[in-house]
Amino acid sequence: MSSYCGYGSEPTYYDYGASTVYQGDTVYVNGDATATSAEYATQATAIADVPPPASPPKDDEFMTLGVFGMVQGDETVANQVVQLQVNQQGVIQGEYYNATTDTTEKLAGSVDKKTQRAAWKVGENQKVVYEAGIANLTKPETTMLIHYGSEKTQQWTLVRIENEQK
Repeated sequence: MSSYCGYGSEPTYYDYGASTVYQGDTVYVNGDATATSAEYATQATAIADVPPPASPPKDDEFMTLGVFGMVQGDETVANQVVQLQVNQQGVIQGEYYNATTDTTEKLAGSVDKKTQRAAWKVGENQKVVYEAGIANLTKPETTMLIHYGSEKTQQWTLVRIENEQK
C-alpha cells in the first residue's frame, strides 16, 4: 500500500477508541490533542470531498482494498457492506450496500497522504462521512468512524469479508 500510493515507508494506523480518542470536545491521537471534535469531522469531510476527475479513471487503475461488513458495538451481523478501491493518486471509489433496504450506491472519497486518513461519502448524502486509516484497511478487522456532520461521530468496526471461492 505504501509503495503503491506513495505514503512513505511507515504506515500510520488509527485505532479509534485506543490511540485515537474523543475526550469531551477534543480528539487525541497518540496522546496529543489534535483537534476539536468538530474540526476533526471537518477534516474528514475535506478528505472525502474529492473533485471528480476530468476523465474518470479506468477500474484497472485501482487497487482493491477489499469488501468489509460494517458493524456497530456488539452487533454480529453486518447489514451494511462497503467495497473499497484506491488508485495511486489516493482517490477512493467503490460501492455501499445496505441489506436492510436492499440498496446499492456508489461511494467516493480520498486519502490524505500526510495523515494517511481515508474518508468517503456514499451516494448523494453529503453530510455523512466514513473514515478509517488507509493502512488499517489492509487488516482483517479495524475500527472506523462515521461522522454525521460535525455534531456527532460514532465508532464502528469494519470486518473484512473474504471471498470463499476456490
